[in-house]
This record gives sequence, C-alpha cells and structure tokens, in this order.
Amino acid sequence: MRWYDALAMAWKGRGRFGLSAGLFLLGSALGVTLAGGRTMALEKEKSQPWELQVSVEEFSEEDLAAICAVEGVIDVTPVYEIPLELAVGACTQEITVYGVRGEYLQKNMLDGELFSGGDTASYLVINRAAWMAFQDATGKTVAADALPDWRQSAVWLRSGGSGDEEEEETDNGAQFPARICGICLEGETPEAYMDVERAKQLLLSRGETPTPSRLLVRITNAGTQEAVSEALASLGASAENTDEESMISWRQRGMENGYMAVLSLVCFLAAVSLLHLRIRYGRAGWQRENEALEAAGMAKGVYGRIGVLSVGLYVVVWAAVGVCAGLLFCQLCREAGHTCFFLS
Repeated sequence: MRWYDALAMAWKGRGRFGLSAGLFLLGSALGVTLAGGRTMALEKEKSQPWELQVSVEEFSEEDLAAICAVEGVIDVTPVYEIPLELAVGACTQEITVYGVRGEYLQKNMLDGELFSGGDTASYLVINRAAWMAFQDATGKTVAADALPDWRQSAVWLRSGGSGDEEEEETDNGAQFPARICGICLEGETPEAYMDVERAKQLLLSRGETPTPSRLLVRITNAGTQEAVSEALASLGASAENTDEESMISWRQRGMENGYMAVLSLVCFLAAVSLLHLRIRYGRAGWQRENEALEAAGMAKGVYGRIGVLSVGLYVVVWAAVGVCAGLLFCQLCREAGHTCFFLS
C-alpha cells in the first residue's frame, strides 16, 4: 500500500476516537502553552533591573562608592526633594522637584530628552502628569495643547511668593530661571527631575543644607534583592522595596501558572484514559475490519500501523489547535496589557 493511501485511511479513521478525548487534549495543550508563555514573560520581567530605596541620615562619597561596590548593584543616586512652584509663561503649578544624578535616570520619553550630569543650567525633565497639571491665573487647569511651547517659553522655579519675572534673586521667596528639556511618560503624580548638583546649589541659595531624603539603588534584578539588602545592612543602610505591587502581582501570576500547569496535566491524563478506553472497547470491531481487509489482499500488519498513525494524527491535530489557541490568547493578552487572569 502506498504511503499516502495509508495516511488517508488513518485520517478517515481518526473520528473513531470520539470528541471528548480530543477536547481534553485541546485543553491540555492550551493550558501548557498559556502557562509556558506567561512563565517566560514573568521571568523576563523579573530579570529586568530593580530598584531599592535606602534610608540614610548622613552619607559621603565614600559611602556611595561602597554601595556601588556591592555585588548586584548597578548604580546609585542620592535624591534631594525640593517643593517649588513651576511656571511656564502665565501657567503655574506646585510641584516636587527631585534632584538625582542624570546618568541614573532611565525614562521613556514622550518628547525631548534627558538632561546629562554635566549640565550647568537648571534643566528639568517633567512627567506627563505634570504637563497636564498647569493652572492659569484663575486656578483652572490648562489643557496640554493650550500651553505655551515649553521649548521656547520662559520657565521659572519659584521657591515662595509670586515675585516678578524680571527679578532673579537668590534669597528665600525668589525665583530661578530653568529650562524644560523633556517630558517623560512615567508617573501619575506630577513630578520634575533636576541634576543633583543643581539641586544642591538651589538648596544652598535658599539657605538650606543639602540633605538627601533617601538613596535609590538600582540592582540587576528582583531576585538579588534579598542578598543586596543584607549587604547594605552590613554597611549601616536600611533598604526597602520601591514597588511592592509588582512583587504581589508576580506572586499571583506564579500561582496562576502553577494552577494552569496542574489543570493541563489533569486534562492530559483524562485524554489518555479516554483514548485507552476507546481503543480497548473498539478492539473487537477493528480486529474484524483487519481480518476482512487482509482477506481482500492487504498485507499483514499494515492495518495495525494505520491504526497507530490514526491515533497519532488525532493527538497531533487536537494538540496543534490547542497550542495555536494558546499562542493567540497570549498575544492578545500581551497587547491588552493584562497580567493576572484569575486573582487580580
């Protein structure tokens, strides 16, 4: 018998194994694909750089160097917080300016660019929430498209009082010229970022002692958090997680993936059991077909091989449908931004 005739007979015979086993095979393949795809996505997220917040009362450049030398630490920056009034043209808002090292920032930019650590002017990066929070003289929020062009408009940082835009004093209640160099995407709370050295100069000009509110430490990934925290504790620094919500989400997604894998195994065992029962109870009928075909001239053993091929096609077809459905579902969820299906 030619191979394609045997394949055709095997394909026609796939229906004898019923629908229920195929559905369980589909569910098993779907679950394995989903669990595998989500696990890979989860591990990819966990492998990204992570951030710790370190509380310190006093620190020196030697302390920063010691923290940078800890295994697993990529970068570190002090953070200086300065509450100011930001004015673009006639539009103003109260905002917290964070003084950080320009090299530390890693922001997704909506427009413009990040400042560098070597900038001598008061360059600012603000987030989109800040750009949409400006108010006019009557206190009404100004639409983003109605704001002056931030690349060309006068920008002022006011440390208190209204002041006149022509004055550039350095005492309390004064205002300081600045320049917005970019707008970033991150953050729902209005924030602005300035180079750490400029922030220290601004604090000194206001008569304040430059004292960082905290240190931000970037580490290789979330998995190194515990080891790095212990190493920082030995240096006298107390580290805290800056994104506990992500850790909770990861745990939830890990549990979901485990449930899905167990359910896939149950479906697979059910499919195998149903196939076994089908083959067992259908064996007598198939034996009669085999005898009839051999009497008609079919070579001995060919019918058995066709039966095995039929089982293989049955399993492959249903599993392929499940895998394709799982891949499509993973892609749709990735595009929609969903992370947790059941526990969120």
